[in-house]
Amino acid sequence: MKIKSFSSVVPLIFTITGYLLGGSFVVYLFCKLNTFEEKVMFLVMVSTYILWSAWEVRITLSELKKEDEKKDKSTLELAGIIKNFMLVGALAASSSIHAVSWCVGYGLICLGIILRAASIKAIGSAYSHRIRELVGKPITTGPYKIIRHPSYMGTLIIHTGLVVVLFNTFSLIGLILWYLNAIYRIRVEEKQLFKNKYYAAYAKSTVYRLIPVIW
Repeated sequence: MKIKSFSSVVPLIFTITGYLLGGSFVVYLFCKLNTFEEKVMFLVMVSTYILWSAWEVRITLSELKKEDEKKDKSTLELAGIIKNFMLVGALAASSSIHAVSWCVGYGLICLGIILRAASIKAIGSAYSHRIRELVGKPITTGPYKIIRHPSYMGTLIIHTGLVVVLFNTFSLIGLILWYLNAIYRIRVEEKQLFKNKYYAAYAKSTVYRLIPVIW
């Protein structure tokens, strides 16, 4: 596989870093948990998160074949830093898991994965972790009928669920930064999207960017 540019490798670097850091702290927290039930809940959540992450690795690898993209304005690098901070904070500063918070959080994780997977599937091979120029008409089917950036909403729901389960000051700060970065990325992305002659009409029919009724 021919690598087009260094920036195309960055998503893979963050993925590998996340696995290494996250894996270490997963073992750390697993050893800290006191009861068998907590360990089982934790392993179920971690396994689900890893399976989803592994499914998205194919997108990360596809970036290696794509050209450099300056329209992204390093928002992906910022997202990678925030994500790893959030995950490490959630794992390192937690010491217990409660059944009620796990049920709520795990439900959100599953919901977010379904939404994100549906969004990526709707776009198909054109989906990219980078912000790129829109060629042709925008996708208006599936979750894109309801909001313009459902893949962002999916990952926000996933990590909200994770923080609900592993709630502490650091994970909460990371989640807030994750939401702010998503809003920033959407603003940067839509500056490019509105250059496409079809996107304005889509934006009129699908009014909300991220959260129905709110924004």
